[in-house]
Amino acid sequence: MAGVAPLVVSKTLPPPDVNVTTSSFHILKEPSLLDISRRFMELFGVREEELRRICELIVERAVKPLLSVELEEMVETFNEGYPIFELYMKSLLSSFSIPRLYALHLEETFKLLDEIVELERKFYELYLRLLKERCTEANIPIEDLEYAIAQLFDYDLWLIGKIKELGIEEFLMLLMKRADEEARSMYSYLLALLYVTTAINVALFGMVTYNKENLRVLVEWAKHYAKELDAYIDTVNLLITDEYYDAIEEYLKEKRRGCKNVKS
Repeated sequence: MAGVAPLVVSKTLPPPDVNVTTSSFHILKEPSLLDISRRFMELFGVREEELRRICELIVERAVKPLLSVELEEMVETFNEGYPIFELYMKSLLSSFSIPRLYALHLEETFKLLDEIVELERKFYELYLRLLKERCTEANIPIEDLEYAIAQLFDYDLWLIGKIKELGIEEFLMLLMKRADEEARSMYSYLLALLYVTTAINVALFGMVTYNKENLRVLVEWAKHYAKELDAYIDTVNLLITDEYYDAIEEYLKEKRRGCKNVKS
């Protein structure tokens, strides 16, 4: 059924990379967003032409089919398009990673993270204003999308906060040591949410023609993936925070001891 979001957890995914701007909204060409997008490109040394070409590949190869197929074919089309989207989106996101920022700016990296947070917040405010207008035109309740979109920005802010707190190397080590499986699932749902929100953006902002019912299905999927991402961020955050992790470990030890006593 098209209304049921496809399962996207991929155990072959690597742990999350430290990409500090994961929203897909730079795919838009809205004039009010361009200045912020160009500042991101300047900070990370990304050429606009290079970014544009990757975005075009994402739209042509992965997004357009999802928006134009018959309703009953959406799940199959999503499953076929997801690996293609993942391939190009991960290439795009790698251009906005903290190692790249560090290589370009060295000692200024953590100071620039503060600027990136402010840029993200400004971008979100401007984008949300535009999105409300487009949702009204398409008769899509903004409440159905606002939570899903917010999760992408929340992920970025959470990631930046943890890296500033722990450092990039310690953050990645803790992910692998304490939350490897959970982090992979989190990243998988992040990419799934990016896939459907990219398709929603492309439709609402008039970049391609689309089937209206497909758009409504994608909005429902976006809400589902956003809830999963939200839950996994909470779980991963607990596992990489010492005081919470120690408490969880003690709880599990007590539970294991209790099970042994019952068996004996």
